[in-house]
Amino acid sequence: MNRWRKDSDLKRLFSKVEPQVPEGLVERLTARAARPSTTRWAMRRVALAGGLSVVLLTALAAVGGISYAGTLAKDIVTGQTVHRIVFGSRLSQKEQVSALPQAHNAALDQYGQSGNETTQAVKPDQTQTVSAGTSSVAITPDAASAIVAAAPGALIHVDPTPPNQAGNLAAVSIVVTNAQGTIIPITLSGDQKPLAVTLAASTGDGAIPCVDSGNGCAAAPELTDAAKAKVAAGTLTCSDLDSTTRDGYYEPDASHVVIFTCHLTVFAVVTKDKLSISASGRKFAPAGSGKFGDPTLYSPQPAQLKQVGSSVTVGSLKSLSGHSVSFGFFVNEQVAAYITVFAKGKKLPIALKGTMIRGTTLTNKVDVKALHIPVLKPGTLKLRLRIPDGRLQPGEHYRIRILAIDYDGNKTYGFIPFTG
Repeated sequence: MNRWRKDSDLKRLFSKVEPQVPEGLVERLTARAARPSTTRWAMRRVALAGGLSVVLLTALAAVGGISYAGTLAKDIVTGQTVHRIVFGSRLSQKEQVSALPQAHNAALDQYGQSGNETTQAVKPDQTQTVSAGTSSVAITPDAASAIVAAAPGALIHVDPTPPNQAGNLAAVSIVVTNAQGTIIPITLSGDQKPLAVTLAASTGDGAIPCVDSGNGCAAAPELTDAAKAKVAAGTLTCSDLDSTTRDGYYEPDASHVVIFTCHLTVFAVVTKDKLSISASGRKFAPAGSGKFGDPTLYSPQPAQLKQVGSSVTVGSLKSLSGHSVSFGFFVNEQVAAYITVFAKGKKLPIALKGTMIRGTTLTNKVDVKALHIPVLKPGTLKLRLRIPDGRLQPGEHYRIRILAIDYDGNKTYGFIPFTG
C-alpha cells in the first residue's frame, strides 16, 4: 500500500507543506513589542510571547491546526462538549481528520474526503452492518454498546476508498466519532465479540490481508482452526484473536476476505510487496531483495513442510568414511531450518565435510548435532547428510527431525523415519 511508507503522514506534512504566517501578524507583534512599557521585564515578556506565537501559528499552519483551532473555538462558544482529539496509534492524522463529518471539522477544508464513505449512528445492543462500496463492517451488540459507552451519540464512518490506498486489491478505513466529530479510539478486549470487516478480494496469487499498524502495512494472521470453529458457532471473542495484532482473517469463499478485529483502522488486501510489517511486528527487508524477511517470500502462518519423495536413501561415500543419508523436503516460505538425526532419542553427529545441500558440498571439518540451513529461497531442498562411521547400524530405526523457524518466530516440525 502506498500509505504504508516508513515516514508518518505527519512527518511528510512538515516536509512538504510550507508554513504560512497569517498576513499582518509579524507587523502587529512588532508594533506591540515597540510600545512603551513600565518595566524592561514586561517588554521581554511581550517579545517572548510574540515569538512563541509566531512559532506556534507556523506549526499549526503546517498540520491544519489553525483550521482545527477555529473549529474548537466555535464549539466552545456555542457551548458544545468538546473532547480532546486523541490520535490512535494505528491511524495517521490525515486519515483520521479526513474521515470526520464535513459539518464538524474545518480542517477538512485542507485535507478533503473521498466522498464515498458511509456514515451511520451506532445503535447499542443491536447487530448492525454498515456497507460502503464492496466493503462492510458488522458490529455485534456488545461491541456497539462498548462504542456508545466510549462515545455517546457515536457515528461510524466506513470509507471504501481511503486516501493513499490506490493500487491495493481492496481497502477500507473505519473510524468512530462522537456527535461533535471528534475521533474516538475504540479498543475491544476479553470476551467482547470483535467487529467483522469484509473485503471483496482473494488471497490468491500472493495477496495477503493487512492492517495499518501506524508504521506500515502489517500482515494479518489467519485464524486458527479453533477460532474458525468459533466463527461458525458465533462465539468468537477478542481473546481468541492473535494477542499481538488483535486481528485475524479467514476466507468464507473465493472472492471475500473477512478480517475480525478488536480495534479500528485501515484494513486492506494487498500484494506481498506492499507489506511493511510482519504479523509479529517485525520490519521487513526490501521487497524482492531475497534477504531474510523479504515480504514476497513470507507467510503470516507457520511454515508448511512436506517430504519430497517417498523414502530416505542410505548409502556410502566414495572418498569419505561414514554413511550418506539422502532425502528431500519442501518449505513454502523463508525459514531458518535445523536438521537433526535421532537414534533412540539421542542426537547423532552430522559431519559437515561431505554433506551436500542443494548440490553444494560442504568442506568444513566439523561435526554438529543440528545442521543449520538458512532457507532464503523457499521450495524443494535436497540434502545428503554424512553420518560418521559406526553410527548407523543395519536394520535399526532412525528419525530425521526438521525444525523450521519462520520470520515471525513460528516453529514447524517435520519428521522423516528411515532404517539403517
